[in-house]
Amino acid sequence: MTMKSQHPSLLRRLLTAVLALYLLAFIGYLCLRLLLTDRYWWLALANAFAVYLFLPLLLVLPLAWGLRARRVTAGALLLTVVGMAWLLPPMLPKQTHPSPKTPLKIVTFNMLGYEGRALEREVDWLLTTDADVLILQEAYAIGADPRLSRLSTPYPYEAPSDSGIRIFSRLPFAESQIIWIEDYPGKAALRVVVNYQGQDVTIYSVHLSQPRTDQPHFRLPGRLRIYPLSLAVHYDETRRNGQINHLLNRIANETIPVIMAGDFNMTPTSIAYDRLAAQLKDAFAQAGSGWGMTYPVARVINLPDWLPPLLRIDYVWHSSHWQTLHYQRGEALNSDHFPVMVSLALK
Repeated sequence: MTMKSQHPSLLRRLLTAVLALYLLAFIGYLCLRLLLTDRYWWLALANAFAVYLFLPLLLVLPLAWGLRARRVTAGALLLTVVGMAWLLPPMLPKQTHPSPKTPLKIVTFNMLGYEGRALEREVDWLLTTDADVLILQEAYAIGADPRLSRLSTPYPYEAPSDSGIRIFSRLPFAESQIIWIEDYPGKAALRVVVNYQGQDVTIYSVHLSQPRTDQPHFRLPGRLRIYPLSLAVHYDETRRNGQINHLLNRIANETIPVIMAGDFNMTPTSIAYDRLAAQLKDAFAQAGSGWGMTYPVARVINLPDWLPPLLRIDYVWHSSHWQTLHYQRGEALNSDHFPVMVSLALK
């Protein structure tokens, strides 16, 4: 008489336990997010990449079903529903209503334009957009930038700064100023006022700090000091969140319609996003569809060409005076960011 092998049963139990541990860890994360929001750096890091914490469910759910692990299957199904309710609505196509008013066309673009780096292809593309206002980041030069000189004919009004943020406009500036969005070490933004269809409008160009600290939270062994892990152990949102709070306080005192665009170094699942969304409207949430990821352009940072952009960190925000008529991500150029094009109309 041959005894039945116990190995398949043992393997099944081990696999079920691994799936159950993932579900328990994920449920624990969601509870901590609700209770502690982004109080600790590791929780803020998990928030920023929360969309990718859901991805294993694509494997966990069918595996649990195949293993006939009823409780694990039920847990995976519940988390799948939570994920769909949270992440799916922004991805769905939006119904926008036409406006009788001529739209204000905005482009925001982190150009990766360090001094000495050619920007011919980027400028060529910008000239095809027919935008009214170009909101640029990382266009580094002291004073006028000859690489951008071809923009001066269609966009005769320019507000530059030495920190790489610039605004080019077809509409003249009633006001133009550099504003400080932190006390130290001193991060700047641009603020201009233009007149659009008889209405003064405030436009901000911002490039917020990366969420990182110079000193790691703990030391990695030498062989593990690779980019993703190094980023994780340096992750810290304190400085960037302070800049967001400063901007929100300033915008709360604006008495005219507001547009704020740029590189926010923030994902839509971050708690900081919720703080912004409580005061301003995200143009993508109103008129975008799909993933809407804007970073990175893989080949520019020496990753495989087939790798899609993984994060949405470039935004156009606006006050409730506006409605978003159109949202489009631009083409991949020689920057590590995709540009974003938006059409807005006053209500």
